[in-house]
Amino acid sequence: MPSPRRVAITITAQCLCISQLYLYLGGSSRGRTQFRQLMNYVVPTENDDIKAGALVLVVFAIPLLVAGAACALLLTADPCGGDVDSTQTGDFRQVEDNSETETSALERSQHCNLLSIKCKRHRRTACKSILPTILDSPTLFSIAFVLIPCLVFYFSNMVRHYQSAVGDYPTFPNLNEADLEQHFNDIDIREQVSIWRRKMLQHIANDSAILALVAMAHLLVPISKHSPLVLLSRWSPVEAVVIHKWAGRLGIFGVVMHGTLHLIIAYWRWWNVFVRNDTLSHQETYSWIKRSFWYGYLPQRSCWRSVFFGSSFDESDNDSVDDRLGYACYHEKCTCYDFFLNLTGVIGMVALIVLGVASVGYVRRHHYRLFYLIHITAGPCFIIMATLHYNRTILYLCPSILYYASTTVPTYIQNWMERRSCDRGTRILSVTKISCPTLQRPNAAVWDIVFEASYKAVQQYRPGQSGYLHIPQISIVKHPFTLNKIPGCHDRLRLLIRETGTFTFQLGSCLNYSLERRNSTQLLTEQDMETQQLPYAVIPPMHITGFHGSYYRMQQLYSHDKVIIIAGGIGITPYLSLLLDVVHQQTSLTSSKDLKSLELHWICRDVSLVHYVEEHYFSEMLKYSRPYDEKPTFSLDIIMHHTGTHLSPSTNNTITICPESSSQYCAVTSPMIPCYFSLGINQHVSQNKFSFVVFTSIFSAGLWLVWLLFERVQSKDAMATRILPLFFISVLSIGLAIFFVDFSGENRICCKIPMSSSTEVDNYSTVTENDQTSSPQALVSYQEHSTGRPDLHNILLPLKDSRNPCVFVCGPKHLMESVRHAARCCCSDCVIYEEFFEL
Repeated sequence: MPSPRRVAITITAQCLCISQLYLYLGGSSRGRTQFRQLMNYVVPTENDDIKAGALVLVVFAIPLLVAGAACALLLTADPCGGDVDSTQTGDFRQVEDNSETETSALERSQHCNLLSIKCKRHRRTACKSILPTILDSPTLFSIAFVLIPCLVFYFSNMVRHYQSAVGDYPTFPNLNEADLEQHFNDIDIREQVSIWRRKMLQHIANDSAILALVAMAHLLVPISKHSPLVLLSRWSPVEAVVIHKWAGRLGIFGVVMHGTLHLIIAYWRWWNVFVRNDTLSHQETYSWIKRSFWYGYLPQRSCWRSVFFGSSFDESDNDSVDDRLGYACYHEKCTCYDFFLNLTGVIGMVALIVLGVASVGYVRRHHYRLFYLIHITAGPCFIIMATLHYNRTILYLCPSILYYASTTVPTYIQNWMERRSCDRGTRILSVTKISCPTLQRPNAAVWDIVFEASYKAVQQYRPGQSGYLHIPQISIVKHPFTLNKIPGCHDRLRLLIRETGTFTFQLGSCLNYSLERRNSTQLLTEQDMETQQLPYAVIPPMHITGFHGSYYRMQQLYSHDKVIIIAGGIGITPYLSLLLDVVHQQTSLTSSKDLKSLELHWICRDVSLVHYVEEHYFSEMLKYSRPYDEKPTFSLDIIMHHTGTHLSPSTNNTITICPESSSQYCAVTSPMIPCYFSLGINQHVSQNKFSFVVFTSIFSAGLWLVWLLFERVQSKDAMATRILPLFFISVLSIGLAIFFVDFSGENRICCKIPMSSSTEVDNYSTVTENDQTSSPQALVSYQEHSTGRPDLHNILLPLKDSRNPCVFVCGPKHLMESVRHAARCCCSDCVIYEEFFEL
């Protein structure tokens, strides 16, 4: 019997084939006719516009609904560990783990601790099958299933329109070839040829718009939070967003082509009007063309009144339109609908161009707040203008919008309701300042924020996952940071945040101000921390939500026999909980037989940070051991490379504070709880019913509303009613999300556990810590080197003798490039999992 995951893959592949078949065949004359004939069985009506709209929903919206619902229901989680099924393919091992993959549209910034994963495989032997290679690379997937099909559809449409327009080319049977050449400059002949050329150019412009709409039909799928299709693909957020980028580029190209060509057509038409009018002087010509442009895109006052108070823009409502609407209306009939068509098109095109410029790498990395604000303003502006501009726009965009509303809106509603119930946000237990001065910033620090988490949150957490930190007092933008478990605590998680960007610098200044106000500058002893005798300080409310990122880091690691982890500075954060879980599993009965060796090379200049991590994590790992008579099958080596300067303190210079007194702070805060709508976290299909119902109900109800409004309310020449589907989708998704959050029965209860009564329980109580009389063998070895930067070639050289090696690397960009170069030289068949802090 096939596994649920394989069933989900089969259903998704069939749905994908439907959309791809339409893109490859639907643009041609024959294919278009056949698809329209099929719609006769779906929508038995004589209205061609209704049939065309139904076809768009059948090939784009319904397959996405079926595929998303199947993935939401069938995708389950496998227990974390090294028992990963694998098959031999060619000369290398292809891992086929059925692990859970929790992905989202990770909002990325230039700040440190932003987790992104890219897996780059350097193999000696190419894979024999092309399809697995395409599915493994989001870039290849985007080219194969987004770029090429859309371009085929685009050019097929242009060829079809050209073939149909050839027969309409003006002919003059009364003139022979010589007379035609002689009279070609006549006004009438030239005007007929000009009209044909303008009509052909208009077909190309409209085909470009359809290209943009087709490319954007699934634009928001890769960036949706808790996306079931991204979960199925096992792509990381950064890998999935590649598809979003390619679709967005195609959309921008199509919209710009559409607007530019129509602008050329408009000036062409206005120029022909000028040629007919011989009374204008040269000075009046420039003024006439300029005024015609503005008159063509700015509706008159009477048109605005008809927008807000009239029911439609039919020609019958515009009988009073005269020359006051613009000079271009002298020889061609103009209506208010024409002017608003131009106005919405120009605004939408400008909004999309601004959004595209703001999405370039430099803006994303150096001005993330600007990038984010433009996205949340220009994006909806374009959607609204495009919906008003063309009556079928909502049919092309509704698959993407409904998918986003079904997966992301419930998450936002849950976070909003939690903020309402607990004004001060997540319950922060302690904030520790770790001084890490540099030459550029002598007062720089790393902040350790420990917060309370519910039991379910700790159970759902996977090593290396991130959470969003939102501090309204500092920024309206949420920022993702890596989360880590705290050894020995079942109800706490921690954030390690280094001051590297605008947001983190503001956070550090705010927390330093809290320290100064409470005079909490003294060092605390370990005894003070154990007895909870920490100074109180007023800190800004912090809202922490999660989880986001990869769910299958352990499966990636256990699919190799030799693993080397290289971390630079604060890049150690994605691997702290991972190493703890690895050590725990290797000392338990469920240890993996594949993983033989694991090396961690941490390159860090901050002595205080090194001492802090040693105390809280490495010291815990060193406690694990195996019985003396047990044959060693796994080893973990932790190797430190100090690269610090004389500015680094020689001792662990830390300051720890509590937010406020327990009685006051507990009443307005609550533990962090995970998202109710996370996917891939349950062990059985029956446990996915809630997520399935949420996704299916919002998507299907919204799709029914869109079709009902398009069929019965909207008309081809009416503009005011086109905004109704967007309005009802928003109301429907928000209303259903509020209902499902309440129905889940997991609403936060403030002050559920007093802050001072947090009980510490060893999460790794089942670890085999040898209590026998025989001498135990060390499972973890720790070494320190202070000789500067290591030679990466020497570090990666042992991978040559491994059957299936891999490298995990996280750190600055130059470290990534150096590791990549060294891996190509030392071990060309190793797998590189890159995790770097950039957009």
